[in-house]
Amino acid sequence: MSETHVTTRFAAVLLLVGAALLLIGNTVHPVDVESSATSRLALADTAAWMPIHLTIAVGVLAVIAGLAVLARVFHRPLAAAFARVGVVAAIVGGGALVVVFGALDGYAQASLAGAWQASSGVEREGIETVALALDTIDSGMTAVGILALFGVALLAFGAALVASDVVRHWVGWAACAIGLLGVVTGTLFAILGSTPLVINGLFRPLALITTVYLAVLAVALVRVGRSTATVPA
Repeated sequence: MSETHVTTRFAAVLLLVGAALLLIGNTVHPVDVESSATSRLALADTAAWMPIHLTIAVGVLAVIAGLAVLARVFHRPLAAAFARVGVVAAIVGGGALVVVFGALDGYAQASLAGAWQASSGVEREGIETVALALDTIDSGMTAVGILALFGVALLAFGAALVASDVVRHWVGWAACAIGLLGVVTGTLFAILGSTPLVINGLFRPLALITTVYLAVLAVALVRVGRSTATVPA
């Protein structure tokens, strides 16, 4: 078994695991219809809140790792250069999203929710103010994460796939299209904030499309791994 074969298979496994975890996490994640401090605190005060966000955070980590491993498959100079840009963007964007889902939106929001339920009056209002500030930071980091991971990283890896013969070129063009959507979504997220339109109309569909694409890419890489003759030596 060649080194390229092992690398391709390993990248496929990581991307598939990441896609599965993201699909599970985003599917069971509750929808915040009101998008307010009180509604967010009410949602965060559940036993499932932290496990859901940890699932998403680990899924993002698996995707970052999968893309980093995939970058080693590209041997043509232009494709390798695009892949390196993609890895940097994935680490920056994915790191931001891991902090958001694992620490801010996950642990911190859940801790505030517990204190909020046990308080009343002025103390409760103070916690709501803190939750609102936390949500603002959360939104800013999420916008950066979307722009970098779902936007720039996918665009760069799409260009790398098109510039190589690792998989069929349509797989690369699909990544470019999703990456453009990611750039648009991340930009609007930064401008408009976490409004229902941005969250439910743009981000959730983007997350689902990206998750499905990562699974498709993983399958394509597994097929390549079965026939290393199609991979540059």
